[in-house]
Amino acid sequence: MLRSLVIGRMGHFKDAETLAEARRRFNGHAAKGGLAATIRGVVYAIVAEHGATAEYKKLIRPLQGLKHAGRTRARPARADLF
Repeated sequence: MLRSLVIGRMGHFKDAETLAEARRRFNGHAAKGGLAATIRGVVYAIVAEHGATAEYKKLIRPLQGLKHAGRTRARPARADLF
């Protein structure tokens, strides 16, 4: 838990080595799997915050097309979130 907290803070403050390692691990995970569950969330968060468009598309690809029970309104476009 402390490991993911430290990695997350370093990513938030744009530590170049941490950002590069998060991208490397994310791209490796997207290609063949194997990202440790203990850091998966923080790696996804760093990539979501600092990644390029291609990484963002890889991140949301598994989520597209999911149906949520009880949804009453359409999902907002990405631009509407801010």
